[in-house]
Amino acid sequence: FSWPLYAAATRARYRCPSQVLVVTPSARVAHWASQPVDVGGHAWAPRVVGPDRIPVVTDTGLAARDPELAVLSALAHGDDPERGVEVALAALAGAAGLDDPRAALYHDVVLATLGAATRVALEKLMATGYVFQTEFAKKHQAIGRAEGEAMGRAEGKAEGKAEGKAEGKAEGEAMGKARGKADGILRVLEARGLPVTEGQRARIVASTEHQQLDRWLVRAVTAESTSAVLADEP
Repeated sequence: FSWPLYAAATRARYRCPSQVLVVTPSARVAHWASQPVDVGGHAWAPRVVGPDRIPVVTDTGLAARDPELAVLSALAHGDDPERGVEVALAALAGAAGLDDPRAALYHDVVLATLGAATRVALEKLMATGYVFQTEFAKKHQAIGRAEGEAMGRAEGKAEGKAEGKAEGKAEGEAMGKARGKADGILRVLEARGLPVTEGQRARIVASTEHQQLDRWLVRAVTAESTSAVLADEP
């Protein structure tokens, strides 16, 4: 009922032709929105862009030039069983050169709207050491590794010096690296806006198993919740 009012008010305010644009990744919503509206003797309809009019963007070069189009493509075609992963990777690549707030937003929007099968496939691909990851993901994973190494060296030296034993130094380095990885995981979750309970935070920080922490760090980049990050553990 309000859409025709938007068009009329905009026309009156700016003294120019106006149109209401509806963008939706849902074919059902696109069909509904395109139905003519009776405004008293004549029909009015908005301009509708549904999934059938949104191109399938899989080229990372195009995605980099037009990241918003790539994100729309992921919203419309991210659940495609054949090309969903390609579309998602292109959209994430499109965010690579953007500033952190936009990169984080686009990253989160894309992953939050992917179909379940596409999300699982993408997560497995990244977990196997796939070379491409978004600059956003690379940056925060690198932070975790760098912090782990730095803290490991610092804590290892301090503990080794205090105890005067090689065992103490090795244990200190291992604990420092583990804490650094834990901090990296928490930073990624925070950057993506995923809530972390006190219990979840304590569990992440308390872990000293490097393989487990590496697995959580990879999951933190794509998981839709903190629970999903820890879901593979008892």
